[in-house]
Amino acid sequence: MTKPSVSSNSSSRWHAQLNYPMLYQRHELKIQLSGSDSFYVYVIWRQDLGSLTPFYVGKGRYDRIFHHQMSSELAAGRHKDNIIKKLLREDEVILYSYHFLKTEQQAFEAEKDLIKSIGRNDLGLGPLTNLTDGGEGSSGHLGLLGGASPVARPVYAEGIRYEAISDAARALQIEDGVIRNRCKNGWPGFYFEDTGQLELSDGAVLRYKKKTTTPLGNFPSLAAAAKACGITSKQLFKWIRWGHEGYFYTVEGQLPRRKHEKAVEIEGKRFESQKAANEFFGRSIRKRLLSGNYPNWIDLSGDLIKSERRKPFQPIIVNGRYFESLSSATRAMKAKEGVLAYRAASSNFPGIICEGIPKQSRDPKLAKDSIHVSIEGVSFPSLSAAARAKGVDVNTLKQGLQSTSYKYRDWVCDDPDLQKKAPKDGRPGLRHVVISGEEYRSISAAAKALNIGRDAVKKRCESDDTEDEKWVLLG
Repeated sequence: MTKPSVSSNSSSRWHAQLNYPMLYQRHELKIQLSGSDSFYVYVIWRQDLGSLTPFYVGKGRYDRIFHHQMSSELAAGRHKDNIIKKLLREDEVILYSYHFLKTEQQAFEAEKDLIKSIGRNDLGLGPLTNLTDGGEGSSGHLGLLGGASPVARPVYAEGIRYEAISDAARALQIEDGVIRNRCKNGWPGFYFEDTGQLELSDGAVLRYKKKTTTPLGNFPSLAAAAKACGITSKQLFKWIRWGHEGYFYTVEGQLPRRKHEKAVEIEGKRFESQKAANEFFGRSIRKRLLSGNYPNWIDLSGDLIKSERRKPFQPIIVNGRYFESLSSATRAMKAKEGVLAYRAASSNFPGIICEGIPKQSRDPKLAKDSIHVSIEGVSFPSLSAAARAKGVDVNTLKQGLQSTSYKYRDWVCDDPDLQKKAPKDGRPGLRHVVISGEEYRSISAAAKALNIGRDAVKKRCESDDTEDEKWVLLG
């Protein structure tokens, strides 16, 4: 509250004449009038003339008193508006006093009494810029163009008639501009009385800003609230929808808290949420809840719709053991599904039979019986068995069988296509060297290890000298 300095001389007689009313600055007055719907009479004061002087008297309701400083309401050439512009330009404080009345008629009468008591400047009777003796005009809104102004025309909002847009906005707790745009775009139930209901505009989404409350305070829109909270509008909308404490649309109030957990049933076992099931299985179960291949994995909330089964279950027998599908056999045998499918189709695995996978018979022209292999004195019934025992693939085993190297001297089989063959370049295979019990894979390897020439190693190995008896060339 502002307490002006009022002297006892005649220059302060206006304040004394009105019985020293309390004076307020604009922001202080907003607090005083907040939430009130009573009529009032008011006086606007200036201090730039060296004393406290009234220069306008009016009658209002709601926030009508504040419209005088709106740039859209300050017309050119009007005495009152020129004074306000000057005070704002020079950073002078504008003060207000007011008095509540019970009825609008009482407010009109009080307005006329004040104007007559202080005097109009255009008649040379006082400092007031009023151009009439009062007792007429609007209560809660101003319009420069009278009835033609959008804010001064009667309007229907949600089917209810209001004298002005400001009245409708206050009743619905939304902004004036929202009402105006709804009337313009033809929202059902929103229209000016003189135009009637308009057709709904193309592209109108029937959506508008809604006052939003968060723990940080009240905001004019969801977007403004989200920005203040440092999150996206989409996230804030979810919090409001799910009833997070302290987040709600101001008009609608706090929604009840909704639980996000959705119960599921897996192979007859119930879990209160997908999260609990994920922890139990150690993996996400969402894909299986959606897959038609897992009919016993069920989302009890009904929010997840299963897709059609991609392929039917294929029962499979693996060496006398029955499985209802390739997948279950894969898990039990700890093998890849493709491997089991290949073996089910191969005639080399008569003990693996799968529904829907026919056995492939060998071409008689290309067919061969199993090849018996002997490696270092150990006999194997097939190439595959020998390769597995040696830890090599079948092609590597075939190369060893055909090699003339001393390393593979004991790798033999009875297949005519896998007999020992000389190298294509005509050079002999590697010959192992044994020197004092130490074996080397080749003459070059021995020469390198002993740091002598290759010819020297070969000469000593082939020598009849008794000193060189421990130098032996194999192969």
